[in-house]
Amino acid sequence: MVIASSVIFTLCDNASIRDGLLSVLSSGVNQIVRSEFPDELASYVAIQLQIEGFGDGDTFVIEVVVTDMDGTPTEVADFSVDFTDSLSADQSFPFTFPFVLDARQLPVPAAQPYRMALKLNGTELSHFVYYGVLMETPAT
Repeated sequence: MVIASSVIFTLCDNASIRDGLLSVLSSGVNQIVRSEFPDELASYVAIQLQIEGFGDGDTFVIEVVVTDMDGTPTEVADFSVDFTDSLSADQSFPFTFPFVLDARQLPVPAAQPYRMALKLNGTELSHFVYYGVLMETPAT
């Protein structure tokens, strides 16, 4: 039986992978403050999955899906990656898969909450909410 868990799933200022290790800078971004909308997200998504109990021929597809709070997909396209070929032949220990999604150009259509979900083979593992926030202009 395949057991998958999201060890890390966060919006951040920057993230990178070196030698299979995930480095995350300024994690936990949850407000996208702008003077006007629509605008771009200007952030990265850092993901680290742990998978165990997989067998030869198992396939894995990660999806990151953005919706509004009613579940309606935004104009943001789904991102997906198939990392089946990256699986270790040694299945005696869990496989850890770090992934960085460059989401800097994802649109933030309006000042409202958004839900970002992480799915593995169509099953949601984790989600978080971030908010488009209209910056208040000082009175002159």
